Amino acid sequence: VLTQTKRAEILTQIRKGELKMNFDKFEATFMTENRKLRVMMGISILIFLALLSLMIFEKKYFIYQGHEIFEERILSEKVCLEGFQSIIGGSPDSSVVADGIISLLKSDPFELTINKVLKLESVEKNFCKIVIESEKKLMAFKMGLSEDDSNPFFYKVLSIDELALKE
Repeated sequence: VLTQTKRAEILTQIRKGELKMNFDKFEATFMTENRKLRVMMGISILIFLALLSLMIFEKKYFIYQGHEIFEERILSEKVCLEGFQSIIGGSPDSSVVADGIISLLKSDPFELTINKVLKLESVEKNFCKIVIESEKKLMAFKMGLSEDDSNPFFYKVLSIDELALKE
């Protein structure tokens, strides 16, 4: 940064003819700097176009292979299974089964033998479906869940409905 006294000094030297500007040298410097600027602008435009084309034609190569970490409601499925097994076992667990179902089971027990659990899935929010094999019959149940932070496992089994076979 030039101070005001330095500027005044340079201007007086130019007026007296002691300091001369060489136009050819200035033009050559200007042309080389201008060429550098054009090259840098060209390179930045090419990089911008390359990035833009990559963003436009981007393909997502995510393959879902059914691993549990990608499933939305793993905890609800586990609570459904634990709650269902405790209900049919005759001793419902109060940490995964709602109090209303426990009081109903005291008056009318739900007895069932499970040979194998064939499928357990979360079908929608707060509902899961369990398909079992019981005494060589297939049975399906839709279980409703209540979610609350005060529940030990966030979910509790609220309802169980047997799904009828469609004819």
